[in-house]
Amino acid sequence: MTAAFLGEPVGADRLTTARLVVRPHAADDAVPLARLVDNWNVVRWLAEVPFPFTAAAAQDWLARAIADHAAGSHCQFAIERVADARLVGQIGLKRARDGGAAELGYWIGQAHWGRGYAGEAAAAVVAYGFQRIGLATLSATCLADNHGSLAVLAGLGFRAAGTDWRSFAARRARIEVPLFRLDRAAWGSARLRLADPPS
Repeated sequence: MTAAFLGEPVGADRLTTARLVVRPHAADDAVPLARLVDNWNVVRWLAEVPFPFTAAAAQDWLARAIADHAAGSHCQFAIERVADARLVGQIGLKRARDGGAAELGYWIGQAHWGRGYAGEAAAAVVAYGFQRIGLATLSATCLADNHGSLAVLAGLGFRAAGTDWRSFAARRARIEVPLFRLDRAAWGSARLRLADPPS
């Protein structure tokens, strides 16, 4: 199943990078999703995700994600490898009520860490948010000791913007976390610098 997001035609939100396909979730993602997320080393970094994360929990989450994507409230993408169509993670944009901003979130299954998949998928989704949807600002949070995610956000051009609070269901705690922001103008300038390096 594919779904339109924020008025785009069906299929327009299937993104392809060098190694990955970033696509709307389908109902049959439940089993591989549960296998990836039901891992303390993954879920401990994620806000609002319970542990254990069962197949039933995955089915419930997917039903909501697919409905939200179709309604245009926010999108949740599966991240799969081009080479074998294997699901390796998830990434999403949760749109703010004013419509001009969204929050970026992502995770990669532990077996696939260290390969640059998070940064590759996130770069595609950030471009999608700014270029196709027309967002003005993106935000993101992560735990202060999540060095992998901090590196991904820095590589994308996100800058520190204070702190916020998030509920971490698996930890049964509400935790203050660093907040990061990236606006479309700064993102565009960074892309131009990368495309035209000084001689």
